[in-house]
Amino acid sequence: MDYLIIELRRQEALFARFQEKGKSILFQGGIRKRLDHPEALVEAVREFVSAGGRERIILAIEPAMLSFRELTLPIKDRRKLREILPLELKGSIASDPADSVFDAVPLHGGRVLAVWANRPKLAEIIGMLAAAGGEPAVVTASPLHWERLLPAGGDVALTDGESLAAYRDREPLIIRNLWV
Repeated sequence: MDYLIIELRRQEALFARFQEKGKSILFQGGIRKRLDHPEALVEAVREFVSAGGRERIILAIEPAMLSFRELTLPIKDRRKLREILPLELKGSIASDPADSVFDAVPLHGGRVLAVWANRPKLAEIIGMLAAAGGEPAVVTASPLHWERLLPAGGDVALTDGESLAAYRDREPLIIRNLWV
């Protein structure tokens, strides 16, 4: 299976292709494209996506599209958390929960980080990518997965200049956007 990761940033998109071989995943190449005009993302997707849909596309949205809130909930199952978060956050977030897509990240110490993004904005981006031949199978954000980069044990903080994540023993303590 081949994978194409499209990571959106403020003014650019990063494309990285990987190939699964046995138990290994091999980097096949990457490219960085400036998004200096409205059609730049569509043009880049058409240029870099394989013809015939032979790869699984993963879209990593820019962290500025996400909102966060820490909660104390007795549930740790992410699927169940995604179901209850709209009800739990109704009335305490600025937007209507029906206009948002939710996920949850278990934090160190038993807390939960509720994460949400604007559903119409995500649908617009996914629609643009699909029209260009690159419909994503997965939509995520890089800071939510940085723990996979960490060595075992200890306290660590990571940043990419747009987000900050701090970990204790590979469990997230906080994940935040640096740009408000």
